[in-house]
Amino acid sequence: MGAGDLWNEATGECGDDASLWRGRSRRGADADDVGYGHAMGRNQIVVFPNLQLSTATAFFADLQPKLATMNVPVWRDELYFEYHRGVLRTQAETKRRIRQTEELLLNAEKFSAIATSFGHKYPAEELDRGWKDLLFDDFHDIFPGSGIAVNYLDAKRNLEDVGRVGQQILDGSLEEIAENINLKGSGVPVVVFNSLSWARDEVVETEVRLPEPASSVEVIDAGGKPVASQVILTERGTRRIRLLLKASVPALGYSTYYVRANAKPAPTPAIVKATGDMLRMSLCG
Repeated sequence: MGAGDLWNEATGECGDDASLWRGRSRRGADADDVGYGHAMGRNQIVVFPNLQLSTATAFFADLQPKLATMNVPVWRDELYFEYHRGVLRTQAETKRRIRQTEELLLNAEKFSAIATSFGHKYPAEELDRGWKDLLFDDFHDIFPGSGIAVNYLDAKRNLEDVGRVGQQILDGSLEEIAENINLKGSGVPVVVFNSLSWARDEVVETEVRLPEPASSVEVIDAGGKPVASQVILTERGTRRIRLLLKASVPALGYSTYYVRANAKPAPTPAIVKATGDMLRMSLCG
């Protein structure tokens, strides 16, 4: 096959014009002056097509008058790039970081907006910068996992920076909200927030420090009703207790619970219960 046959195969029946777009990216294929110099040097080769440096706008402007006489193909199928096959299973750590950072920024936005009700300044610039840095890593070679190794080192550093900023924003917003919650209950208060748009009943792990040693503790809600709980760690020297409690939290809201000493040890519910031919495991009763 000669050079002319190769060119005809590449351009098909669309004419004698073809374009190759190059630019800056983070995938290791950046165009530079040396690369352009090598490309333009091929104009000295007789059998090689004539190359011109131009722009996409100029290319299509020159092509417009010729469209009537050209057989321009129309693609009516999936725009999937065949070299990206298998990307759902590559660079899982980067995918995990991106998803976690997305959730963090969303939560930071929600609670920052609520905190403005108490005079908290909305961190618009910080969130805007955080989203832009995060979305940069949604680039089609970074997120799918089809880029070169250095891409993922850069993405790791970038997402860690975004995560730190997002966590600072979220912590500041939650602290502002918590300062305006009535916590004058009996015991050490625990505030559980729900960032989702539906109510949730979940088992929550938390840690409190009691004002004095206690052989047994109980958890009550803001109305004084007992809440199912289970102590999983007790540090007698520091009076720190880690426990599980069954929280019920309204949509995009919070619930308050109190951990306090209990004179009577709470009965421990059966961990495994038999019902007919089924076994049921319960952590918190």
